[in-house]
Amino acid sequence: MSIRSGEVPPAAESVSPESWAATAAAPATSRPEPTSVVRRETRRGSGTAAPYPRRLRRSGHGAERLSWRQHSITRQQNTGGHAPVSSARQDNTRDRIEAELVAPLLALALDVEAVEITPAGKRRVLRVAVDKDGGVTLDDVADATREVSRVLDESDVMGEMPYTLEVTSRGVDRPLTLERHWRRNASRLVKITLEDGTTWTGRILAAGATSASVEVDGTEREVAYAEVAKALVQIEFNRRQGSPAPGAELDDEPDDELDDEIEGDD
Repeated sequence: MSIRSGEVPPAAESVSPESWAATAAAPATSRPEPTSVVRRETRRGSGTAAPYPRRLRRSGHGAERLSWRQHSITRQQNTGGHAPVSSARQDNTRDRIEAELVAPLLALALDVEAVEITPAGKRRVLRVAVDKDGGVTLDDVADATREVSRVLDESDVMGEMPYTLEVTSRGVDRPLTLERHWRRNASRLVKITLEDGTTWTGRILAAGATSASVEVDGTEREVAYAEVAKALVQIEFNRRQGSPAPGAELDDEPDDELDDEIEGDD
């Protein structure tokens, strides 16, 4: 879809808030169905269509993650195309976005876990991952999306190039790099590679300020964060009964299983 100067993109189909809430809250036999909702808008002064459920998704192994995708389209002032964005400039844009989002999202009790910008045809995809103690809910992701949109609309950090905004929960495919990551993944199985090359696979028992207790082959080991080169949560098809991890229903899905097909410009 192409938007010319002075045109406003068509409003997305909408449903009543009661109908949408009923869809999001509908009970499931095992885990709640993941929901992705889309909102179309034009930055800087145009009206915003009401959000509506786009589709229900479930990954092949039953794990889920919440996502809110919003197509934000800027009005084009010329038809000469867009100059390619350099890697250094993109890194600077990402850092600026993250710096501007930390405080507003912290006010919603959400941590910014990652900001990624990737090209997608004539657009860019801006993906913001958020997390909190206990795991994020659909309402958290929706609130975060509105707040991120507000911050971006009030700044020129994304420039005039069209982009798609996607706000998601953190997911288990991201490395554990901070104390809160270990704490929020207590009871999960994790593969740890130490700085000296030693590799362990064990279950996180507890996480402190500088180290975590991990059960490895029936033995409890203390792992100092400073000695960890890489730590990744392992997806388990049969989780230990009675030990659900915080936000487990939301986060057991790698990024490539989360993404919908991105709608490019014609």
